[in-house]
Amino acid sequence: MNSRWLILLTLPMAIPPLAGCETVHEPMTYERCSTADLCTLRGHMIPVQSGQAWMGQLALADGRCVSVSLPAQMLLELQHSGGNDVTVRGRVHHIPANTQAMTVQGRTIGLGACGNFILFVYD
Repeated sequence: MNSRWLILLTLPMAIPPLAGCETVHEPMTYERCSTADLCTLRGHMIPVQSGQAWMGQLALADGRCVSVSLPAQMLLELQHSGGNDVTVRGRVHHIPANTQAMTVQGRTIGLGACGNFILFVYD
């Protein structure tokens, strides 16, 4: 086999496949996340009821926690599992003073039990 064909056959094997063309985002610190618009966090999430809404409570490695608003299917899976180690990405929403609950894109968000912001995960 001549070398030109050998290069053409090995080239596709040298290029890694694109996993849905998805960008990988490294987890952020609590401080960095609290001042960002979009945030990626990693930790152990459990389902919790916050007022009228079910949410995720994400425990971070540094001992802090963040309230996470999840899409219905993700929340259902979390409730069935009881908790999982996860990496989540979403939009940061700060809670206005004297707010008991708020609605973002039709989803009711409770105040949450921890953190000074809520991470809103999209479908």
